[in-house]
Amino acid sequence: MSTSLATGQIFANRYEVVRCIGSGGMGAVYEVIHLETERRRALKVMHAHFVDSADFRERFKREARVAAQIDSDYIVDVFDAGVDDATRMPFLVMELLRGEELARMLKRVVRLAPNDVVTCLFQTSLALDRTHKASIVHRDLKPENIFLCERDDGPPQIKVLDFGIAKFATSVKGTSQATTSVGTPLYMAPEQFQPGADVTPAADIYALGLLAYTLLVGTDFWHEELSRDENVFAFALIAMKGPIEAPSARAMRVAGVPLSPAFDAWFRKATAVAPSARFATASEAVRELSNALRVNLPPPRLTTASLHGVGPEMFAPDSARISRTTPAGSAATMELRVPMASRRRWVLGASTASLVVAIAIGTLALRSAGTGSVGRAAAVAEPVPPAPVAAPPRPVAEAIAPAVDLEAKPETATSARPSAASAPKARSKSPKAVTSPKPPKSIYSRD
Repeated sequence: MSTSLATGQIFANRYEVVRCIGSGGMGAVYEVIHLETERRRALKVMHAHFVDSADFRERFKREARVAAQIDSDYIVDVFDAGVDDATRMPFLVMELLRGEELARMLKRVVRLAPNDVVTCLFQTSLALDRTHKASIVHRDLKPENIFLCERDDGPPQIKVLDFGIAKFATSVKGTSQATTSVGTPLYMAPEQFQPGADVTPAADIYALGLLAYTLLVGTDFWHEELSRDENVFAFALIAMKGPIEAPSARAMRVAGVPLSPAFDAWFRKATAVAPSARFATASEAVRELSNALRVNLPPPRLTTASLHGVGPEMFAPDSARISRTTPAGSAATMELRVPMASRRRWVLGASTASLVVAIAIGTLALRSAGTGSVGRAAAVAEPVPPAPVAAPPRPVAEAIAPAVDLEAKPETATSARPSAASAPKARSKSPKAVTSPKPPKSIYSRD
């Protein structure tokens, strides 16, 4: 049985093979065209020598199920799956991605800037949070399984690939699924080397820690140990003890890349030998990583959910919102922060209108007082000063000031900042990463 597919070959009666994109240990990926829709897709087929293996066929099915169950912008979509009648090859049909794997990118750029590392791993963490919530552990996170997609409407976006060896964390401990040691040794958690050990989402948190080091330094943390002896069993004895050397010391020694003590502390928790000592979730780990590297998390993307409830009523006064009972920090509360500038402009307009009405009333009162002859004579002899206009209530005056600041130019807003004694301490701007003479250029830059 032939392992490769020929260009122009019709596969599964509905896909025309265009070219081979790549080949891995378990299968190959081809660019294909759906005959009916003429859409280009990625076809993943199992190598012929694995076709008779029930375990590998189950992995293919598992990958399709994971993609179907988890709806995430950061996980590759699977549209079709089955077994080809002619070749007996199990296959998956996925979205055709434009871009490259992080592993291939690292061969070109060597290492990434800290802000790019945080952005890549933050998007990865959002995918992991979804899978972990569904009790699914990826178990093989590595640069080869993180794809940096090109997009027409913005910066690149991460897609997590290859859930073929993903494990359902709810499986019974002691089964063949739980005890089989699968994954890439360089990124496997200590428990993955131990027969019979339960593999939980904490294994993916451990891999995130090693990924962060690889992306920042440009080489795997365990590169020296695995290069010294390619025997995976000998390496397993070392990796099961967890990283001992501080990442900052190792990074400086092997690559001349400085890392901060804050990163050492973060790395130590992410790669703790005990799974319970690691970060609770993937997104929490990356949030703490952003603090350790002193860079900001990427802003949230605009989604349909984030626009829920935003309409003409967003410009209504605060009294119209009092009936909303949303707990602090909830999604609805976060949405109400968006129209603050418009609301302050409304307050400014209302207070200005009140001032105009007050002046008009005062003018009408003066005119009505001078309708009689005596009143007119008195007005000519000694003009009566107009009644003073009452100042607007102080709460309204305080609400006006922020609206004026929002419309001001940057230099004006800077000059109007409160004094250092009264103002809360702002988070310091991200300093430039202390790296080699040629710091890595941001992969998200369009310059």
